[in-house]
Amino acid sequence: SYEALRPSVLSDFVIHIDETTWRLMTKPGSTGWWVWNVSSRYGAYYRLSPSRGTEVATEILAGFTGVVVADGYEVYAKLVRQVPGITLAACWAHVRRKFVECETSYPEQSKQALDLIRELYRIERACAGSDEEALRRRRVERRARSHRYPFSEP
Repeated sequence: SYEALRPSVLSDFVIHIDETTWRLMTKPGSTGWWVWNVSSRYGAYYRLSPSRGTEVATEILAGFTGVVVADGYEVYAKLVRQVPGITLAACWAHVRRKFVECETSYPEQSKQALDLIRELYRIERACAGSDEEALRRRRVERRARSHRYPFSEP
């Protein structure tokens, strides 16, 4: 069954989660549902649910410990406070969108942040296809070569 995918996807240390609306093709005026997606390098798992609440995220991620990459939806912040062993990481595409939105009000700060995010994307493209250790090493090397990243290896 498709439920057999969930443990495999959740066995990774870093996963991505998102939810999107799902229109039901029934009577007009009927309510829509939500499709939840959890993905990792081991695959993708989907669940259809009538709710977009914390209880669904908690159920889907039951037993997971590691890093959850997600958008800014408050359910994920609440989940991290309620479930030990989960670290929340912001999705860079969503973070970038916020800087684009405030670009007219804060042009200098937005440009600086967008330039850094662009460099991050460049590093990731250059590292595509690397195994985990090579990926970590290349990220550190590229970061060290850039004068924009004055911090040391984590």
